[in-house]
Amino acid sequence: MLNWNGAEKTLECVAGLAQSTHRNLQIVVVDNASRAADLARLRQAAAARGFTLIENGVNGGYAEGHRRSVEMALAEDADFVCLLNNDLHVPPETVAKLVAAQRTQGGIVGGAPVDVPLAGVHPDLDAVEAPADALLQIHRKYLGRHFRQMIFAREQFLPYLQLRRERGPITEVSGLSGSCLLLPMPLIRAHGFMDPGFFLYFEEMDYLFRLSRSGVRLWLCCDAPVWHEREGSSSGQSSRIGAMIQYYRIRNQIHFIRRYGSGREVAMAQVKNLLLAGAALLRGRWRRAAYVLRGAWDGQRGIFGKTVSPEDALDP
Repeated sequence: MLNWNGAEKTLECVAGLAQSTHRNLQIVVVDNASRAADLARLRQAAAARGFTLIENGVNGGYAEGHRRSVEMALAEDADFVCLLNNDLHVPPETVAKLVAAQRTQGGIVGGAPVDVPLAGVHPDLDAVEAPADALLQIHRKYLGRHFRQMIFAREQFLPYLQLRRERGPITEVSGLSGSCLLLPMPLIRAHGFMDPGFFLYFEEMDYLFRLSRSGVRLWLCCDAPVWHEREGSSSGQSSRIGAMIQYYRIRNQIHFIRRYGSGREVAMAQVKNLLLAGAALLRGRWRRAAYVLRGAWDGQRGIFGKTVSPEDALDP
């Protein structure tokens, strides 16, 4: 899992993983150039709890950070690598269920990231005991198979229990959440890893779409939930960080469509971006409108990499 100035949540996730019923498990935390106090806390915990800490000197983003743990897994001849967000609560059975599903179905298997109220999160929460209003953090459009639907359909989360009843314990999908992905190492050796140029957002979608076009099947394991505190990863963010996130989402979506779609689909997406910027201006959200327009323009020009630095928005 990656850490960027979030040691408290990272160590909570580590504590949950330590209870996993899948015993052949090595916990690796990659720190993406956190502040000194945050990194010192991780160093102390790694020594006390026995997990591996990899320190990146710079924040290279999602794919570049995870690449460090993937390289370690390749060097140690591991069977799988499981990519996790640090703000998740991982039930003890989840990793074992993901591994079992992959060995049965093949391809890439994702856990079911479920958004629940803070009061509903506890380590022994079972899939069948999820709160009735719990939402699966994968949009409905990724349950289909059409490229245009993936890009332009309305983003709508589904009730987790409803999907589990309708689709069963495991179902084939067109997209998965990068918050919980089980990747078999032979697949990585054959196809490589994610493109670090995205920096933030869309890198896992690009990777999964590229592999699915090569015949790799994608599976959502509804019986392997990971609990996400409602608004946990984004709560408390400054408006500037929120606007930066919007920049990368807009820019990288245009990159994605330019890679796999048509010129007409790029044009449709850019019209949508102009409307988003206009709506932000009408609400007086000047910074957000500026980042939307910049993201649309940079995506159109093929600008890649870390062009906007989240570190600049941190409190002194």
